[in-house]
Amino acid sequence: MDRTKTRYFTTKVGAGSLHKKPSFFSDCISETVYGDSNKILKYHKEWVFIECEDGYKGWINKFYGLVTEKKIILNILLSIHVIMDYLIQIFHLVQKWEKKLKALSQYQKS
Repeated sequence: MDRTKTRYFTTKVGAGSLHKKPSFFSDCISETVYGDSNKILKYHKEWVFIECEDGYKGWINKFYGLVTEKKIILNILLSIHVIMDYLIQIFHLVQKWEKKLKALSQYQKS
């Protein structure tokens, strides 16, 4: 990834915590909410340092959103991405339960 270009971090969950340092053990100083798109100032492993529109600056884990080249303002693509994440999680849960039911069915036959 070319880190010389301006990039944005768009929150794809209900709320993402903003920390003083790139660690979940660091103090939480603010949060971003679904659809917020904030300028990335620097990177550290799975963390990005962002500047929010209300002036807060802090670290947020990439797990909470998307890194994009353009600022996203609550558009359909972000909504589709979030929906796809949930569908994948549901699919994995269904597969897990199918395996359990199959094992239970074989157990009952014996």
